[in-house]
Amino acid sequence: MLSSLLVVSIGLAGGTIIYQSARTMRRELTTEYQLFAENRAFALRDNFEILEDELKRLAVMPEMNPSDPDLLQEEQILAGAHAHSVLYNTAVLLLDGQGNCIRSVPDRSAFRGQVFGDRAWFRAVHGGAPGPLFRITDEPALGQTLKIVQPVIHNGRFAGALVGIIALGENNLIAPTFHENLPRQTDAVLVDIDAVGDGQVIYPPGRPPVAAGSGWAQAIAAAVWGGSGTLIGEANGQKTLFAYSPVGAATRYAVVFAWPWRTLTANIEQQGVTLGGILVFGVVVASIAGLLLSAYLTRPLRALADGAIRIARGEPVPAAGTPQPAGTEEISALLGAFAHMERSIQKRDQELREAAGLLEQRVADRTAELYAIQAALVEAERFAAMGKTSAAIAHELK
Repeated sequence: MLSSLLVVSIGLAGGTIIYQSARTMRRELTTEYQLFAENRAFALRDNFEILEDELKRLAVMPEMNPSDPDLLQEEQILAGAHAHSVLYNTAVLLLDGQGNCIRSVPDRSAFRGQVFGDRAWFRAVHGGAPGPLFRITDEPALGQTLKIVQPVIHNGRFAGALVGIIALGENNLIAPTFHENLPRQTDAVLVDIDAVGDGQVIYPPGRPPVAAGSGWAQAIAAAVWGGSGTLIGEANGQKTLFAYSPVGAATRYAVVFAWPWRTLTANIEQQGVTLGGILVFGVVVASIAGLLLSAYLTRPLRALADGAIRIARGEPVPAAGTPQPAGTEEISALLGAFAHMERSIQKRDQELREAAGLLEQRVADRTAELYAIQAALVEAERFAAMGKTSAAIAHELK
């Protein structure tokens, strides 16, 4: 019984430890990858903010006047900004008040003389929308592009706009966030929260919309609320951990990362197997220790029970040379006291038996004496009676 309780207690304690350890490691794992997503979103936000600040700086320069007939100064400013910045990897456009591209750096035929007045993003800044605006559009020569639009205000009136253009299909400021120093089997996208109803993925370009009800759709829907977090869903037919975080700055974008759950928890599962093996070994050791401890404790207790039975039956005490069962110091002392008590009781019983025998002998002797006296009295009375009879007869004969 004792060994069973010991094994059960160790099993419950070990199982609880394994369960709590697994929960803690999973919580730490999700926290780690949430921080990873937040870190990548923060780095991308820094890049966007640098780009915003550069466009704002250029737009407020007094020399930046799209309505000026001589655009040499504007062209030199744009060329200098482009030459000293890695952010404008495609082009910086200067648009006049009607949306005509009057300068582009570098000078590309795809933009030279192009009219953007009918574009929604130009109408927005022309209508007074504060910049910068981030918009995803398709260009015939560049494919999908990210446009950062900053209105140019001259003398309190809208004079045109500066447009930074990033070709998403080329090497750009977004690419490092989704391609460099990633954990194994990482999948990642940049999504436009405002267009989440259509499942629009901004980056990588050409990626199809996410399927409704999929793990990706759930993660993007969670990112719509503007916070960061993690969730477990399905992707490519397997359990997947998703981590998401808003980018911020002037954008309504969010990054979403995904990793196969089995890949992330391989170490946890291995540690669980190791802990399970340790637990099984502990249970086996506890079983053996329980049996030995049970025998160690029950032998003296059994000796006490045997002594009580001998006392009840009046059996003789074992010889003094009989080895005593082992036990703890307290149990050994108890066993010694019980043996001493048993010997005292046996000695007392022996003395009582001897006293009873002596008393019986004395009673028998006294009884015999009384019988002899009684017989003598009877005999004396018989002789007295005979004397009286003889006297009476003699008297009658006379």
